[in-house]
Amino acid sequence: MVPILVILTILAFLATDLVVQALARRREAARRTAAPPAGANHHLDWRVLCPAGYFLSPGHTWAHVEPDGTVVAGVDDFARQMLGRPDAVELPRVGSALRAGESMATLYKDERLAHLAAPLDGVVTEVHADLATHPQPVARDPYGEGWLLKFHPSDLGLGLGRLRVAEEARRFLDGEVERARGFLQTYPAARVAADGGEPVDGVIAVLGQAAWEEFRRGFLMERF
Repeated sequence: MVPILVILTILAFLATDLVVQALARRREAARRTAAPPAGANHHLDWRVLCPAGYFLSPGHTWAHVEPDGTVVAGVDDFARQMLGRPDAVELPRVGSALRAGESMATLYKDERLAHLAAPLDGVVTEVHADLATHPQPVARDPYGEGWLLKFHPSDLGLGLGRLRVAEEARRFLDGEVERARGFLQTYPAARVAADGGEPVDGVIAVLGQAAWEEFRRGFLMERF
């Protein structure tokens, strides 16, 4: 049973997140209806999503708490856009121990791989087995149909306190987009995509092995 204090903490996080998301939608609606300055040179906005109630880790994985205290985990929209649609997904066995910051799953694309770090400590209770033969949902719906696994957390309250949610998650993703623009500028083939617009889906794979490895270390926080 999840302790009452943990449940109240989660509810407080979610309530704050809902308010922040509503305000953000209002600001976005106002921005879209505002008339652009005459002669302005506009680019497409590069936007990444984070639904209400989702906690983000520094390595671009997410955790979502179900009513019974089970945690669902997956890869966030930023990593999904940068890595593109995986060719295969390798998941742990049910009963495997997870440690926050260490690999919980592996994505394969174009003969390259990327390890995804677990957002929290815990023990795997279920994996999304269909992804072994049909990994497309990871790219199509990373926060929903593309979930990777479920687990029982070791210390939910402590673990969630180390993740980002609501406005903090939004600021984190905005900062990662800006950091990625600078990263892409170092690769001539990606400069157009980095110049204020959206990158080509799976741009890291397109840029080659050096970019892939640098992205793994610098953005997925791989240390294993």
